[in-house]
Amino acid sequence: MPNLNLGAGVPNNVNLSYTPTWLFTPSTYATSNVRIVNNGRNIVYVGQADVTVNTGLPITPNSKPVELTNVLTPLYAISAVQQGTLLGTIQTAATAASTSFTFAAAGVVSALPVGTQFIIGSTSSTSNQEVLSVAGSTSTTVLTTSTGAAFAHDTTNVVYGCTPSYGQLAIYGGVI
Repeated sequence: MPNLNLGAGVPNNVNLSYTPTWLFTPSTYATSNVRIVNNGRNIVYVGQADVTVNTGLPITPNSKPVELTNVLTPLYAISAVQQGTLLGTIQTAATAASTSFTFAAAGVVSALPVGTQFIIGSTSSTSNQEVLSVAGSTSTTVLTTSTGAAFAHDTTNVVYGCTPSYGQLAIYGGVI
């Protein structure tokens, strides 16, 4: 949990995973600026609440600090994942916020035990790719996730196994 009562010049150190994690909320009474330092070993991605590795601003490890000025919305970040084996495709289209997915083959569900993560999305338009965590299964072709999907997924979307990488950021927030 981030420390919300930081003094001037004290960083908010945040550990990241494959789900969007809150970094910074701008001031409502003055222009807000933020400096972001990647102290980890992996690339991380910064954006809005629904940030993904395909929609966020990449920040590489051991790079110069990234400074954002006139920040108007809260910032979130996510760590990268290593794409694994292609497991299958979606059989039944799912809307955004869905927590249940039906796959074309039974092998997808058996390859994803509870607690593992997978990448779901289009290979032609990667902006809807996202990582979800398996909460359970209701049959040999249907599984449930611990959070709702950020994007809709149609029957052309594929599913890959994946391994999350984790990141650490130092966030220095302030006003002009």
